[in-house]
Amino acid sequence: MALSFVSVKKPSPRLIDYVVFVGKRHPSRHGQPVSQPELLRVYPPQNHDDFALPSDVIFFCQPEGCYNTSSTSFVTDPRHSEGRSPQNIKMECFTFMLTDKESNTARFGVCLNFLRPIGRRKSNYIAEVTRRRIASFKSKLQQPILKIENNRIRSCDNLSDSSSSDDSLQGGCHHLDRPERPYTHTLTSICLVSRYQFCKKFQRCLQFLYTLIQKLHEGCKPRYSGRQTVWSVLTGAIESAEIPAVRKSVEEIDTWILRLLSIPAPVFGRTAIHAYLQPPDLAKPIIFALPDKHRFSLVDYPLHLPLSLLGIEKFIKVFFSLLLEQKIVLESSHHERLTTCVMSFTALCYPLQYLFTVIPLLPSSLKGAEQLLQAPSPYIIGIPRNFRDSRPSLQLPKDVLLVDLDTQEVRSFYVMSTYNSAVPLARSCH
Repeated sequence: MALSFVSVKKPSPRLIDYVVFVGKRHPSRHGQPVSQPELLRVYPPQNHDDFALPSDVIFFCQPEGCYNTSSTSFVTDPRHSEGRSPQNIKMECFTFMLTDKESNTARFGVCLNFLRPIGRRKSNYIAEVTRRRIASFKSKLQQPILKIENNRIRSCDNLSDSSSSDDSLQGGCHHLDRPERPYTHTLTSICLVSRYQFCKKFQRCLQFLYTLIQKLHEGCKPRYSGRQTVWSVLTGAIESAEIPAVRKSVEEIDTWILRLLSIPAPVFGRTAIHAYLQPPDLAKPIIFALPDKHRFSLVDYPLHLPLSLLGIEKFIKVFFSLLLEQKIVLESSHHERLTTCVMSFTALCYPLQYLFTVIPLLPSSLKGAEQLLQAPSPYIIGIPRNFRDSRPSLQLPKDVLLVDLDTQEVRSFYVMSTYNSAVPLARSCH
């Protein structure tokens, strides 16, 4: 049996282990739409002795890869439009899990994804338009105006017909072939890696950090032009800023992040940490506290979400599959919905503990990620909507229970037949 009673794990003295910036260091307005993400900046720059930052954290921050788009919101992008409500989503928060294979210790990453504007380079765009206009003009000059047949010029009637057709051709010269619409935004991520599941509270920290960076960036941008901006320094596009205002803004951001990393972790069932993101007269503090080790673990996310999405009957089927150690794959276009449901199913096993593989979000951009679905042991894994589309040859094992959280569809093969009769049916009260 892999379902055992909850064991006491060694706590970490740090509330937050790392703050990570992920994206593209030099995004191009005319480059590839999707590329591999890069690790742009890490706080602190050195690894901790008890926990080194995994190199594959970049794929979990951007599960579908680092892509460029011409839109300012996620909802209009084709990879994010399925299953979404018709509203502009400027940023997206979700949680993922990093598990150490040797110690079996789980770290949680809370990620904030947003679309960052790409720096304009008008000179390149104008040069491309001019080059295509000259090439189009030269091609039109090489076309013959009169057609000669048998060394004789055609009659005037034919000439008039040809002149009208030539006018139409020359009129088409005004419709020049323009370059494709350039990309204006690139996907960028800010992530907190911690031992503790303060999901909603860490999201508040990330949103405040993003607002702080954006305000300082906009404060320096109107006065100075060029590539030396706050975002260009934080993302590694330039090593250091020569403009004093930009350099001072980056130093303030570094100081704020280092103060955030210096917050200690609360003691289980004894202490509480009051963290002020702003001065006390401007905002209330964020309180970090942990229950006793032997009680129900901390749940800082909507535990009822899978029940409200699937309904009672389908929820019981999936939960029974989990207790009977079956393979479960959850699929959704919402990253936050996907990770929340996976963590909720495992948390509801209390006072037992699920000891098999738990991956709330398996990135589709991670090479060889589909091999984890072929594991012989039970698991519960969440995959994005485009995971199977990006791997046409992928075939899920026959003993997998596939749960679509967007359409509330539960597809099973012969797994459910072993215990389908054990699911209690609703009885009407008379």
